[in-house]
Amino acid sequence: MVCIPDGCHELVVYDSFGDGMCCAYGAGNFTLRDAQNNLLVNNTNFTTASTTHAFCVTAAVRVSAKVFLEGPYLTGPTMTDALRSGNWIPNAEPYAALGFTHTGGGGGETINAGVLNTTGVNAIVDWVFMEIRSTSAGYPVVATHSALVQRDGDVVGMDGTSPVSFTLAAGSYHVAVRHRNHLGIMTANPVALTGSTTTVNFTLAATATYGTSARKDVSGVQVMWSGNCTGDPQLLYTGLGNDRAPILTRIGGSVPTAIVTGYHREDVNMDGTVSYVGKANDRDPILVNIGGTIPTNNRLQQLP
Repeated sequence: MVCIPDGCHELVVYDSFGDGMCCAYGAGNFTLRDAQNNLLVNNTNFTTASTTHAFCVTAAVRVSAKVFLEGPYLTGPTMTDALRSGNWIPNAEPYAALGFTHTGGGGGETINAGVLNTTGVNAIVDWVFMEIRSTSAGYPVVATHSALVQRDGDVVGMDGTSPVSFTLAAGSYHVAVRHRNHLGIMTANPVALTGSTTTVNFTLAATATYGTSARKDVSGVQVMWSGNCTGDPQLLYTGLGNDRAPILTRIGGSVPTAIVTGYHREDVNMDGTVSYVGKANDRDPILVNIGGTIPTNNRLQQLP
């Protein structure tokens, strides 16, 4: 990895034999990518003594967030990676198709080769959706990125290790993390973001979050509320738009003991299996998270 200043540059590649990358095995090629795997230069036919390619890099801020998703966290101290070990995690980000709106350079992310082979605490659990929000009224979203979360809660880029980079000028912003079936969270206070990596640890109670009871406390560890099967900003167990009914629909709609495997929003505990009844079913966590006794209660997502 080479660090270069913001601005426009030229990559000049020379070949001492004057024939580029060839010839016995065909014409050669090379690419140049940034730390977030964005393509900067792509040469598919280098057969001369030299070649020159112009490219530009822009100001970026880097965020190293840490979150725990309640579904796979269970009782901790790390999350399970059943979706990865079951080969269910898609290689391309799922959020655009789910209706999440990308802006500021986000969208279209794909996982680098080999990342999903990592095991242990750095194994990938799932995709998450990161937002950088302005401090102005309404906290508008100024940049997004789909990212990956590891078993130990670290949120990383497409290479499975790097912090997440956003094409923004250094400044103070709110950082938010959302997930396809958990309620999103956001820092209560602005965070100073720069070209150096800024850490935002949402698993700590000391990290203040926007709103009231935005996270669930599990033995002193803060996790994101699970059970949001519909993608709206609340958890509901009964009534119009509730999160329980989609689980039954996903398994067929008529036989409550049926199960379905795969990568599904209705898989609340993210074990790769959607189930409505029985041990480790996906329905019970929704009732627990709205209070556990009154099925008509709800829990609202704490995002502006």
